[in-house]
Amino acid sequence: MNLYEEDYEKITHCAANNFTLSEIAVILLQDPEEFQAEYDREHSEIRKRFLVGRLESENTITQSLRDNAEGGNITAVQIFDNKRKEKDFQAAKDRILFLK
Repeated sequence: MNLYEEDYEKITHCAANNFTLSEIAVILLQDPEEFQAEYDREHSEIRKRFLVGRLESENTITQSLRDNAEGGNITAVQIFDNKRKEKDFQAAKDRILFLK
């Protein structure tokens, strides 16, 4: 699959905006099945850029939530705490299931 740096940047940007892999394939004028197959390769650049986009977006949202929580917003405190517990649980599950 021949993609240029601007295509990879678009993958990151679209993933940050919660587009699916098949939607991104359409935007890039790629066959969705081939795009998925390339993503499924363990060390593919598409997978890396997609995950970076999702994590950057999550980080921005979490930072905003944290700022609101530190500012005294009780709802933000509760959501932030629940999010931390979910992440801790997922990390523990990954360590147990995948021996990481």
